[in-house]
Amino acid sequence: MLFIIIIAHITIWIVVPKVCIVDGGSKMSANVGIVAELDTSDMLMKSLSEGLVYSFWGCTIVIFVVSYLGAKMIVKPIKEMVDITKRMANLEAGISCSVYTNDEFEQLSNNINQLYEKLFFTIEQLREQLESTAKNEKFKIDFLYAASHELKTPLTACNAMLENMILKIGKYKDYSKYLPECKMMIEELNLMVQNILETTRLNGEGKNIIKEKIKVADFLSEIIVPYEMIAKAKKIHFSVNISSNDEIVTDKNLLRKAISNIIMNAVLYTETGKSVELNYTQYMLEIVNEGEIIEGENLKKIFEPFFRMESSHSREHGGSGLGLYIVHTILTILDIPYDFRKSHTNELQMKFVIYFRNKIK
Repeated sequence: MLFIIIIAHITIWIVVPKVCIVDGGSKMSANVGIVAELDTSDMLMKSLSEGLVYSFWGCTIVIFVVSYLGAKMIVKPIKEMVDITKRMANLEAGISCSVYTNDEFEQLSNNINQLYEKLFFTIEQLREQLESTAKNEKFKIDFLYAASHELKTPLTACNAMLENMILKIGKYKDYSKYLPECKMMIEELNLMVQNILETTRLNGEGKNIIKEKIKVADFLSEIIVPYEMIAKAKKIHFSVNISSNDEIVTDKNLLRKAISNIIMNAVLYTETGKSVELNYTQYMLEIVNEGEIIEGENLKKIFEPFFRMESSHSREHGGSGLGLYIVHTILTILDIPYDFRKSHTNELQMKFVIYFRNKIK
């Protein structure tokens, strides 16, 4: 713009002096006309030169003021976006570009905000996945360590017993007594290995859930049949009360395994002459048994792998310490809430409650 003004002033400087102001109706002589013309040109030149100077500087000042204000208006949103993007580069949460100019700068600001929101969300997801992966890896290491320890004890005992029988040392000469004990140990080891493999498989089961509709009453009636027989053999009173046949959607095989483990534990750890109850009503399943009361730290650790109560470390019931851990893993995978606590109505009972939904996720 300044260049245009300079050209305009130069043009005026060159063109205007060539314009001769002559009165066509005058009767003066040629000499008088020439003098008048020369006088008029000198006056015009003098006035023009002064006017051009003021005009030039005035226009220049106006141009610089307008240019400064215009540049400031343009630079301000750019500076704001630069400051915000620096903070975005440091992954600060809850920040955004606040540019409201109703032009391309506002569109650019909105695009930056959308991009940062998606980027921040993706980074947070990756961070959660990394934390989850690290946690899972640590758990796997701890689980394998605990599994190796659990397998080592019966293996060592069985090996020592077999060696003593081979060498016919002391009481171990009686093969008819100690061979069945070795067989029981091996069967226990086999069960533990199966449970370890099952647990490992379940940890990757989340991607392989096969959902289907289930009529709960019919489903429970199928599950309880073998445990009613076991309870009868142990002279345990097994009562069943199913008051509704609700429909749920979930993985039938996984849920069967979880409920079977719960009922098996209830029957296994209930003494002769006592009772086990299975009650179902409106999407809530309760499995209650009269057995050892679990409280405090033991109740918090009961779902950890290989955890056993002190009273059951003798392995009287042949437990592997993985039953309730498998239940916890399955119900977590199926997103089914549950609770395990001492009964409020009878302090001698433990109650496992499963809260179904009309549609399992």
